[in-house]
Amino acid sequence: MRKYPPTAISENVIKNISSQSLNVRNGERAYDNSTPNTDTNQDILFQGGADRGMFSREHNLIALLKNADASIFVHELGHFFLETNTRIARDLTAKPAENLTEQERQFLSDVQTTLDWFGVKDLAAWDAMSLNEQRENHEKWARGFEAYLYEGKAPSEELRGVFRRFRSWLKQVYQSLKNLNVELTDEVRSVFDRMFASDEQIQQAQYINGMTPMFEDAAQAGMDDTDYAQYRHNAERATAEAQDDLTARALRDMAFIRNLRARKIREMRKQYKADFQRAEMAARGSIMSQPVYRAWQLLTARMTEENRIGDGKPKFSKQVDAAHDSLFEAIAKLGGVNKDEMISQFGLDPKDKIPAVHIGYPVLRKTNGRSIDGMIEALTEEGYLPVDDTGKADPRDFEERFFDEMRGTKRYSSAYVPHEQKAGDHVANPYALTAVRFDHDSLVAMGVDGQTLERLIDFDMTRKNGGMHPDLVSDLILNEEGEPVFSGGEDLIRALTEAQPPQEAIEETAYLNILAEKGEVPTQADFEEAADLAAHSEIRQRIIAAEFKALSKATGSANLIRKAASVYAQEKVEQIKVRDLRPSVYTRAEAKAAKAGMEAFRKGDIQAAATQKRNQLLQNSMAREVLKAREEMETARKYLGKFNRVVKSIDIEYREQIEALLESVELSNAPSLKDLDKRTSLLQFVKKMEEQGRAHNIDAEYIAEIQAKRNYREMTVEEMRVLVDTVKGIEHLGRLKNKMLTARDKRTYQEIRDKIVESIRDNARDHDKRTSTAANNIERVEDGFSGFMWGHIKISSIARILDGGKDAGAFWNYFIRPINEAADREATMTAETAQKLEEILKPLNDNLTHREYWRSAEYQIGGQKFTRRQLFAIALNLGNEGNIQRLLSGGHGSVRNWNMPEVMDAMQNLTSKEWQAVQKVWDLFESFRPQIAELERKVVGTEPQWVEAKPLTVRTADGEMLTLRGGYYPAKYDSASTQAAESGNALTDIEDIKSAAKMAANTRHSFTKDRAAAVKNRPLLLDLSVTYNGLNEIIHDLTHREAVIDAARLLKSSSIDKAIRETLGAQAKQKLNKALEDIARGNTAPVEGLDKYAGLLRQNVSMTGLGFNVVSAAVQITGFIPAVASLGGKYAWTGLSQYTTHPIKATKAAMEQSEFMRNRGNTRLREIREVAATINGAGKIRKFLTKYSYWLMLKIQQIVDTSIWHGALAKAMDSGKDLDTAIKLADQTVLDTQGGGQIKDLSEFERGSNTQKLFTVFYAYMNTALNQGFVEVKTQKSKAKLAANLIMIYVIPNALNAMIRSALIPGDDDEDLAKKLAKEQISFLLGLFVGGRELAQLANIMTGDRFYGYTGPSGLRPIDDTYKFAQQAEQGEIDHAFVRASINLLGDVFGIPSAQINRTIKGAEALQDDETDNPAALLFGYQGN
Repeated sequence: MRKYPPTAISENVIKNISSQSLNVRNGERAYDNSTPNTDTNQDILFQGGADRGMFSREHNLIALLKNADASIFVHELGHFFLETNTRIARDLTAKPAENLTEQERQFLSDVQTTLDWFGVKDLAAWDAMSLNEQRENHEKWARGFEAYLYEGKAPSEELRGVFRRFRSWLKQVYQSLKNLNVELTDEVRSVFDRMFASDEQIQQAQYINGMTPMFEDAAQAGMDDTDYAQYRHNAERATAEAQDDLTARALRDMAFIRNLRARKIREMRKQYKADFQRAEMAARGSIMSQPVYRAWQLLTARMTEENRIGDGKPKFSKQVDAAHDSLFEAIAKLGGVNKDEMISQFGLDPKDKIPAVHIGYPVLRKTNGRSIDGMIEALTEEGYLPVDDTGKADPRDFEERFFDEMRGTKRYSSAYVPHEQKAGDHVANPYALTAVRFDHDSLVAMGVDGQTLERLIDFDMTRKNGGMHPDLVSDLILNEEGEPVFSGGEDLIRALTEAQPPQEAIEETAYLNILAEKGEVPTQADFEEAADLAAHSEIRQRIIAAEFKALSKATGSANLIRKAASVYAQEKVEQIKVRDLRPSVYTRAEAKAAKAGMEAFRKGDIQAAATQKRNQLLQNSMAREVLKAREEMETARKYLGKFNRVVKSIDIEYREQIEALLESVELSNAPSLKDLDKRTSLLQFVKKMEEQGRAHNIDAEYIAEIQAKRNYREMTVEEMRVLVDTVKGIEHLGRLKNKMLTARDKRTYQEIRDKIVESIRDNARDHDKRTSTAANNIERVEDGFSGFMWGHIKISSIARILDGGKDAGAFWNYFIRPINEAADREATMTAETAQKLEEILKPLNDNLTHREYWRSAEYQIGGQKFTRRQLFAIALNLGNEGNIQRLLSGGHGSVRNWNMPEVMDAMQNLTSKEWQAVQKVWDLFESFRPQIAELERKVVGTEPQWVEAKPLTVRTADGEMLTLRGGYYPAKYDSASTQAAESGNALTDIEDIKSAAKMAANTRHSFTKDRAAAVKNRPLLLDLSVTYNGLNEIIHDLTHREAVIDAARLLKSSSIDKAIRETLGAQAKQKLNKALEDIARGNTAPVEGLDKYAGLLRQNVSMTGLGFNVVSAAVQITGFIPAVASLGGKYAWTGLSQYTTHPIKATKAAMEQSEFMRNRGNTRLREIREVAATINGAGKIRKFLTKYSYWLMLKIQQIVDTSIWHGALAKAMDSGKDLDTAIKLADQTVLDTQGGGQIKDLSEFERGSNTQKLFTVFYAYMNTALNQGFVEVKTQKSKAKLAANLIMIYVIPNALNAMIRSALIPGDDDEDLAKKLAKEQISFLLGLFVGGRELAQLANIMTGDRFYGYTGPSGLRPIDDTYKFAQQAEQGEIDHAFVRASINLLGDVFGIPSAQINRTIKGAEALQDDETDNPAALLFGYQGN
């Protein structure tokens, strides 16, 4: 670090001071002027007004006036320094450049750096400016240096150097002022004493702790010039930063040392105005950005002419308006009534006065007024008076109505139309208003209580005239999405009533922020501790590491040693009691190690020096962590202490839980450590006497009290962290109790719950479903049938039934929609992550043959052989301590307790590219950390404790030494190896239902878990499926957790539960609960056991039946027909015409607007989605088949989906839905009519294990049709429309399907078309239910055909195919039947598209045998034997 040496420049400055060129005056007024910007003060800069301090450029005078404080002196010296520097620089620029010394060139560089900060080109440009023009930059400089001193921060690294040199110069100035006996205030002296004492403390701490640099030159260090320069730079920078930090701490502590414990914010504000204003400014931004205070500001802002809105009444009309005018208004407009007649005939008091309704329009006239009879006649014509059978009005009615209105009750005509407009409704653009007031009458009409009304009046928030209805005011306060924050006027008024006045809230927040920042009154020990903390910086740690590296290069990376020391220190400190957090223990050990290292170095014992330097590094890390932990524990104590007072923003139920939790913890520092030891000794003494049976007279209540209460200093750091995290979690949940995480409209949980219940009740057809357990066999049969039926129904169908068949109903909006959006995000993230993972693993497959990488077992560990794939999986488990422990302890197969050297020997077979891929996999998991942290903070209120990476140095197969950062990797156990591993996975699966984010370790939830973290005798699963599943779990948790939490809260609501059970029955509610459990668990593909092979078999069957199947692809077009039932003819035609007119444009538009439609190709079918998710490790043929087998089918399906989507979008928009809701409804319509493959789109029978799913292969279309028809039956009120819709869903598509097949497939089908259609229809209806398809042969019997035998579920067709192959093989003849049977069996085993292959073979045979000449037979096959 460069400082100004005592050259001529600084000496001249000192001389200037001595000759009184710099005048420092105290306690007097230098000039009579009190304003800074007058003609006589053009050369004067004032600070804090004319009564605090000033600098005169002309006289080089600093005046400290009667209200001056330390900051004024520093501030004014800044002005002087800037002015003096520019003057000296002006002299230096006159000298030839070659004659300038290094210090003079540095001086000019500093001046130019300062001018660059100002945005001034050069010194000449600065000199051309007047003081008024320079004033802003003068203040910028002075304030910037103040901030540097008090905060340790500079605007830029370059300016940090300038400020440091200014600070060094100030020290010389201060010493000169002291030597000259210049009078300075005590506060000014204390600032400078503390500022420069910090330099001495830093130097002393460095010397005591052995922190002075060890090496004097590059040769001594064994470094090249570049490394040594960096080493010296780090040493100088560490010292400078320590000085900056300690100076800032000392000055901040001094500024609050007098009244730090004061509780009255106003007293603090008076004494420390400058600091408080800064805190207040920050608090003001935070407070006034809150919705309630934005509303407060709007309601109390000054009313200008632009903001006056009037009463909204129409302009006065001379003509009678019977629809709106009152009786008096009508009388006035009709010419008024004669007052004398009213007095004589009706007894009107002559003194009574009735205000004119308008200028020149009185109600009573002394002259020229109508007679009473004339007025009655006129009013009768206008409808103000009733008439009898003769058409005449009764004068008594007129008299009654007249005096009613005199008493304040307005009377109107029979044509009167009540004025329903709210106050302020007439304003064209209310959002342009910058100030409004509540309408007083509207507040009264709303029933606002007197106390609240008085409060609003006191704060000038109301108006008798020209006010606005509270509901309209609440609509003006919007969130970031442009939606109203408050649910209505009552909500807004309640918030305003509960809120503190803004200034009070700002002051309280500023006070708490200052208190949190400054802490308690600092002592000399605190200053010494701060010196240690500043000295024990990360840069200092790097210096020690550099010295260690220079001393012992053979030991490995110094960076790794430094990180390892930090990790060790963090873990060690967690187990230390708060009372024992004494950094001096470690700083003494560090100093001792530093001195021993220096001594060994001087003796030439490099190995001993390296050992001591390693010890110094460890002790340095311990000192840093202990110091940080002390600060953290004090912050924690203050945080917990705030719950000693009522925290209104937390629900009382949660507040009571926090209070109960803290009842056993003593947060006071009052008991000394000696007193705490006495307590412990007393407890041990009493316990010993009781064990010996000796009587004692010690108060039992006192014993119980000290046993129950535990002082926080007796807790370990980790225990305190657990306590704080627990309290923060409860506090966070208390604030969220009445909030929904996914609600867009900011409605509260109660509002949403009540809205759903109301919707269910209003739309229910049945209100008396049995809600008790079956009491007899009939009821048990009913329950069984009901459960079977509801097992086919999707949750979206249940939601639509509960909403009465309405679009965007309450249950769909708050239950289904958030889950749909979560699934869409999951599909997007999964696709993006899969792409990244494929790129990471690509080099592995490119460089090795398929067999070598996946199957060839050539590498040994513990006497067992492993494939290269398994070797790669082992490497993935070497990135953190937990996985390494589990890997070594678990071993593999029957061998346990591997040793690390043997593992690392095997790891040398991996190439650099493979190791780099390992690190990239770790980094891929790491990339989710910010999202996981944000989710955890939002849901539970705290950030989790992360699994720490462990750096790793490896030698590769290509001879390189690589240093890897390490990282997180899921620990999944091999269930086939031991019962312990199987149990471990089972317990993990239970936890997965709650949360799938494995990156966050669970140790903080209970400090005892850390002691049991070691897992033994559970071999890890060495398979890359762990990578895929681990990433899928994280993505699923990130996308679904909030939606699942909200959905679970709604389902657990007793009122919603009761409404569902009473309208749909207990089984429907149970299916909703089960579906939510499955959604929460996610669709993690199984990785082991029978279920794994069942999954592969099912995927193969799917590929066999659907792969490249052109006939199946062609009939996809019939899926549009059922959508007509949902959309109606008009919108079905709209969507279809939009697609057929501009197919590319329509497809692009759907994908641009809908995330669901963009992902549709991957989520359309359950089988397609699951095949795509399991291609890791597949060969090129398998990947080709996966990529292209379903291409044609999905393209045709895309035509159907896009047409339906556009039709549904148009329908939703026409019904008044906003665009976002319309898009989500269009997505839902596609799902409802075409089905989907994600968990939330499947019925209970379609979910479950892979073994269960064997019975529902190819069932998706049938289940979709069943659900659509079921919803129609439950919600459609018109029987005619119901019948038409059921025909659309069940009959027409099936008939079209059969006709398309007949038209496409060449050949003569002898079967009668009507008979074929009947057979197809019966088979289709049976297939709607699980198990029904297996009865499809009934269709043959019912139509007079023969029974061909039972073939079983589609997923188990390999059994039937194996049987048929055996039959053909037994014949011993390789004929067409044998070839078809062989191909079918190969398809089942290897997943090839056997259905299409056999169809093509059959078509080729027909062409060859001249049975047909249609070449389409090669694609569509041939009908006939």
